Amino acid sequence: MRCSNFRWENRHLEIGARGDLNSDLPWIDGLDFKHREVQDERSALIEETLNEYPVAGFELQLNNYPRYFHPDEVETGIGIMTDWIGRVHEAVKKSGADRELVIRVPTSLEDALSIGLDLETWVKWEIVDALVGEPFSAPNRIDPNTDFRPLAAIVKGSACRCIAAIHSHVDSDRLAEAPISMVRATACNYWEQGVDGLYLAQWFPHWPYQADFYERLREIPHPDIMAAKDKYYYILTENARPHEPWVSTQLPIEMVVNRPATAKFAVSDNLPRWDKVERVHEVLLRVGIAGTTESGSDSLQP
Repeated sequence: MRCSNFRWENRHLEIGARGDLNSDLPWIDGLDFKHREVQDERSALIEETLNEYPVAGFELQLNNYPRYFHPDEVETGIGIMTDWIGRVHEAVKKSGADRELVIRVPTSLEDALSIGLDLETWVKWEIVDALVGEPFSAPNRIDPNTDFRPLAAIVKGSACRCIAAIHSHVDSDRLAEAPISMVRATACNYWEQGVDGLYLAQWFPHWPYQADFYERLREIPHPDIMAAKDKYYYILTENARPHEPWVSTQLPIEMVVNRPATAKFAVSDNLPRWDKVERVHEVLLRVGIAGTTESGSDSLQP
């Protein structure tokens, strides 16, 4: 386990230190931010980075193992965390007026608040320069249907920006990394929601970087360039890897004879426009069915 000496030597500062929580509850071995010692230790590391290195700012990842307070003390913790974020923001600006504080957070305001992150107050108090949104607890898989509109709404008219974390990992039985058509579809769906930028999250598996990697980088900042190109809209499906119990996917869906099933996905393409200028070659709906054979007599009706 990668851990600092401070963590090993201060187990009494952990969220579950009182011993009153179920051992199966995720992330209770994390540090409890109600303790001033925890805040000071984190702040010292941040200030060292700001003062010793020529950085453009600082990023806080608050969506990975996201628990910062005892579940019974989250309401009190909201104010504690807001004060600490303000402290970090002050340190960032003190080290350089042009430096920025960027924070990775859940896209859901309710999920964020449930762990002590009051995003609306941070924006209102101008103690964050950009919020990078991604699904709660960061499953780290590409999802064209992630909803960034709540984040985009709270930063509208403020100095803060809403950045969409775009992943490239598919991790299915057919694909490891997303092809460029899937990345285009995802990026266009995100831009359509009014985000201010994209954040490349967990793209390091592409190493060593080849031409197709740089092709992705050249295109995704420009929805107008991607608009008339091929796209692959994908619905996230459950895979064999372990995940937190609250992480759900639309697929798979159990099919029952004569009972309709629904799966929803967003498509940002203006198909009538491109069809009018004869740029649409085909629109293909691809459905995968498991648990049947070629000799079966099952049929589907749209």
